[in-house]
Amino acid sequence: MGGVFRFEPVTGAIEGARCWKRRLSEMAEAFGSREAVEEALCHGDPLVYEVYEVEGVAAEVGELLWSTTVLYPGKVGMSTS
Repeated sequence: MGGVFRFEPVTGAIEGARCWKRRLSEMAEAFGSREAVEEALCHGDPLVYEVYEVEGVAAEVGELLWSTTVLYPGKVGMSTS
């Protein structure tokens, strides 16, 4: 994929880029408390983050690939503070 890409700073999206999303149910093992994840999932399966990845921009070895990551607010489990 080459050319000009439009970055939307309000949403973090890159128009025309590959987008992949991760929901809480797909990331349960990343949290310290499986019980807290199960409790949170009783109230829905929220979007945790999404990545917009521009593919095929790096034409030579050493050139950087680029993407944006959008993290969504949320909480799993109780705060200890």
